Amino acid sequence: MSAMYRCYNCSRICLCKECFSRLHSDKTVHESFQPISDSCILDCKFKLVDKSTLIKDIKFLNNGLLVVATNAQHKKILTCSISGMNKKFIPITGCAERITVMEGNYVAVLLAEYGKVNIGIVDIQKGYVKKYIQDTKCSWNYRSAFIYIENQFFISDFEKINVLDQSGKLKKQIPCSTPVDLCCDFDLLRIYFINELSSKMFFIDVEGNNTPKCTDHNLKDPKSITTYDKEYMLVLCLNENALYNVIKVDYSGQSSETVITNIRIPNCRPNICFTRLTNSLVMGLMGTVYIYKKE
Repeated sequence: MSAMYRCYNCSRICLCKECFSRLHSDKTVHESFQPISDSCILDCKFKLVDKSTLIKDIKFLNNGLLVVATNAQHKKILTCSISGMNKKFIPITGCAERITVMEGNYVAVLLAEYGKVNIGIVDIQKGYVKKYIQDTKCSWNYRSAFIYIENQFFISDFEKINVLDQSGKLKKQIPCSTPVDLCCDFDLLRIYFINELSSKMFFIDVEGNNTPKCTDHNLKDPKSITTYDKEYMLVLCLNENALYNVIKVDYSGQSSETVITNIRIPNCRPNICFTRLTNSLVMGLMGTVYIYKKE
């Protein structure tokens, strides 16, 4: 029996790809065509600002808000609800590249401008920058990742992960090759990162005392990684059809399962994050936010 597919745009369920093609003239809209066997189904999507907007990073906060770094509204970050409503811009000095969630109502924003890497600590509730950590002495490239764990900042570049304290002082450097995204398992106290070139996932302890170890997962062209629950992570990676899947992988490296299939990724840096608050996967792609709900 042919696979069943759902169309998000018209809520129609089709028997097969051929039926879908006959019913839809626009075959380039990747999000409209999804197998009903996917365990996370597209629930809503919205444009952040306009067609020229490029999402650089997106994170979910504990209060249900999204916080986004974009190339639009120069030197501002944006917050909005999970449905795209109540958009607010927060002024910030520098070009926002990456965001990481801190305690309480705070996020840290990685700012790259004129060859310098700064960090802005933003109070989301009050809508202002509490303080800046100037000139961290870290290098930056568009693949660099950024995460905050136990009063420390982790910033990656081509060859290492830099570990900084809250004053911006460099504590150590962990040698590793081209980490493009980071997430943390707080139970095992491990930091996981994906390597786009080797198509592998590695982990280190949060103190950075051990050399990076490779998991058993074979990932093709991984783009983004996020924590899912106490047992699994989600990874956005290439499939055999030259499209992208989101797969659920366990921390031990023993098993994996596809949860979203056949995502078309243009030439941009996609970002995913998951929240247990609403059991939703959020993906920022070009200038559009996609919200997938766990079935």
